[in-house]
Amino acid sequence: MADEIKQGDFVEIDFVGKLKETGDIVDTNIRSVAQENGILNPQGNYETVIACIGSQQLLPGIDEGLVGKITGSSYTFDLKPEFGFGRKNPKLIQLIALSKFTSQNIEPMAGLQVEVDGMLGIVRSVTGGRVIVDFNHPLSGKAVIYEVTVKRMITDDKEKLHAVLEKHLGMKNFTIDIKDSYAKVIVEKEIPPPLGQTIGLQIVRMIPALKKVDFVNKEVEKKQETTA
Repeated sequence: MADEIKQGDFVEIDFVGKLKETGDIVDTNIRSVAQENGILNPQGNYETVIACIGSQQLLPGIDEGLVGKITGSSYTFDLKPEFGFGRKNPKLIQLIALSKFTSQNIEPMAGLQVEVDGMLGIVRSVTGGRVIVDFNHPLSGKAVIYEVTVKRMITDDKEKLHAVLEKHLGMKNFTIDIKDSYAKVIVEKEIPPPLGQTIGLQIVRMIPALKKVDFVNKEVEKKQETTA
């Protein structure tokens, strides 16, 4: 049965993104498509995407465009830069001393991807002792076309929470226990309480059926079970 998509719904999707100018495929979550088009990233995570509509987890044009659509169908979105990866920000094109790279045994050259102070960028040019690095997204300023297949609606709160933690917050090695409207997430590495509270509030906004989310260290949980 097809469901109409509304703000706040969780949906599972597949996508293929192309440059509008050339038709080249530049983005996808489908491994076979990436491999066929020479863009396979060996470290890439090629799984279906679960996203909460309206939570800015998708490109703006797709996030807005899926509202009112139905599950089990495919859609094409023709996105201008401002609805895709954004316009190029001149402030993110920076001049950096060559010595910053050579001190790390890096020989910068045009086209090389580099990390500077935790930011990924592309070297645009090297002149004398200066390197111009562009920290904009590689697809910023580009018009793109995305083909999106909406596979299903996610209705189970535990599956929603798992998707938020793993796919959007990058958490690993955790288990979830939900009772009524309370969720307990058992983690191997302790999460500082202020951070846990912030994440919990974000989750509650996305999953209103949950009224509270707590993060508990695995070892602490074991001790509590032992003394109970």
